Formats: sequence, C-alpha cells, structure tokens
Amino acid sequence: MFNDLISKFEIRDSILILIPNEVVDEEVLILISHGSSGPGPAETNIAKFFLLNGYTVGIVDYFTKHNVKKLFWSDRPDYKDTYEATFSEMFDITIPSYKKVIHIGFSLGGTLGLVNSKKFTKNYCFYPGTIGMTQSLLDQDYSNTTVILAQNDLWCSDYREFASKCKTPPHKWIAKDCYHGFMIPGKEKTIPIVKYNTTEDVLTWGQYNTLGPNHDILKSYFEYTWLTIKLLYNEKECIMYMNRILKDIKHR
Repeated sequence: MFNDLISKFEIRDSILILIPNEVVDEEVLILISHGSSGPGPAETNIAKFFLLNGYTVGIVDYFTKHNVKKLFWSDRPDYKDTYEATFSEMFDITIPSYKKVIHIGFSLGGTLGLVNSKKFTKNYCFYPGTIGMTQSLLDQDYSNTTVILAQNDLWCSDYREFASKCKTPPHKWIAKDCYHGFMIPGKEKTIPIVKYNTTEDVLTWGQYNTLGPNHDILKSYFEYTWLTIKLLYNEKECIMYMNRILKDIKHR
C-alpha cells in the first residue's frame, strides 16, 4: 500500500509510523485518526498525500486493542453497538515523541482530536461528533484546533452546539456543498443512524468516563432520534483541504 513511498515503517503501541523516502522535517509527525469504520480509504489517502510531500505519518488504530471492529450507531438488534470499552479508554493514546505533532482526525477521530487537543501542535478535525460535554472540555483552549465541517452534514450538528458553548472554540472551515464523509474516496451511500442529543447537559467526569460505543449506555444519558445520513466523497474539496492543511502547516 505504501511501499513505494516509504523507506521504513514501525509500529508503536497502536500507531503505524511511516517514514517517507525523503523527510522534509525530522521534527514533524502527521498523526491520523480514523472514524467509525476503523482505518480505511480516507486515512490511506491523506497518509499518501503527506508522505509524497515528505512528512512522517502515523496512522492510529484505537479500535483493535479494545476489540472494537466497527461502529454502526444503531439501535437495531443486528447492528446495535454493545462494546464494553469506554471512549476515554479508546482515546487514551500514547503520542510518539516528536517535537511537533500535527493531528488530523475524521469523524470519531476528529472527536478524539478535540478531547486530546492539548497534546498536539496543530489539530485538524473533519466533521467531528460530540460524545458528551464536561465543563473541563468546554473551558479547554482550542486555539490550536481547526474543525472542518461539511455544509450539508446532519450528523454532526451537535458539534456546532458544543462549539457555541466553548470558552475558546476551535477555528472553523466550512466545506461548501459537502456531506459527512466527503474525505473518503469512493464513498457514496446513505445509512440509518441513531443520533444522540449529547449537548443538552454538562456531565461530570465520572459520568463522561462511563460513555462508550454501547447503545444501552448512551441512551441512559441522552435522548435520541433516528436519521438517514448521506455519505458522499467530494474529490475537489478533498484535494483542496489536504493542500490547505499542508499550506497551513508550512506557514505557521
């Protein structure tokens, strides 16, 4: 998959580190976090882009060691998420020792980025959701973070409510005429989901730390509705935002 682009690779904890053939900056690591389906085309595509531009890349897998395969965000018996791991456990990743760690997260990986924003030099979160709010998360300084929202994304409307309550909210870019998943090459489908109302109440850390990919647990905290979500790749916007991040990294 990456053989022609790298001189070597290594695995540190749950992170695949890819070293390009020619490194432009030894101090920088581009750290990529996946969404609800695990590492896939979006992560591979952006990893190749940054390897081609001479950056060392780390691809996080925060599912496997917690025995999580894929999240469906459903209450249907055959698809209901019933995992035992909590989001706090899943998002507790060990950051490799680089002077500058640039994080890029997709969907739930963007949520991971928000929770861990203080660990990163820069933090780019594509269409993140909100799994719950604590006062500490609302008070956190997100000035190093940029959230990229898809204009037509119904799934992540809770993020907007979260950001409106933040003391120092992330910067915001809007991807025009885009849907959730616009960074996933080849993606074009609609899916039924359960959408939890995660921004109604501020949780204690004790409550927050019990949250996980488990419908029965989430429904005990949050009311929910049913939605059909459109996922659609937008090649033009995908390329544009990869280049925009590259430019942002180089000039700050």
